[in-house]
Amino acid sequence: MNRSKGFTLIELLVTITVLAILATIAFPSFQDLAEKRRLINATEALYADLQFARSETVKRSRSLTVNVADGCLTVTDASASPAVVLTSTCMSLFPAISLATTDLPMVFDRVRGTPSPTGGTLTLTSPSGLEMRVIVSRFGRVRICSPATKKVGGYPSC
Repeated sequence: MNRSKGFTLIELLVTITVLAILATIAFPSFQDLAEKRRLINATEALYADLQFARSETVKRSRSLTVNVADGCLTVTDASASPAVVLTSTCMSLFPAISLATTDLPMVFDRVRGTPSPTGGTLTLTSPSGLEMRVIVSRFGRVRICSPATKKVGGYPSC
């Protein structure tokens, strides 16, 4: 008997069909994962910028201003002439993530690194309703949390 090695065309087509069905089932989960990662990355970027602003304020012994305009969070040394933008993070880098703020612009005190007015909150929201917040306390502590009703795993509740 002479037996051939390899796959038949029917076996190959059945395998491709099964893989296509599995990919179709997995795709929505993959989109949710990508959206969640975009939200987390945007939150972490804004958190890093606020931490940078606070530490640079004390390091330079100059008050720095944090503001959100046109979807970009900017850290500016307004006491320099002309004003110098030290860092800027735009929400256009994170498609479909929206940003809402309270108590901005915020100026960090050059001696203690405390914000004026008394802190602020940046709220980031994904299209599916997930929400994360970056909160600056009146003492200048920057933290990330997620509301219990729209929780993102791995972060404490607000």
